Amino acid sequence: MLIEAEATEAETRGTFTLKLWDAEGTRSIVLTGVTFP
Repeated sequence: MLIEAEATEAETRGTFTLKLWDAEGTRSIVLTGVTFP
């Protein structure tokens, strides 16, 4: 899986939570502790 987003260097600092869901919105997954290089 590849997820691409535009953000400034300042916006990518820190730890994030990423929530993904299917097209129907019935299933989801939450990933915590996401960081960017």
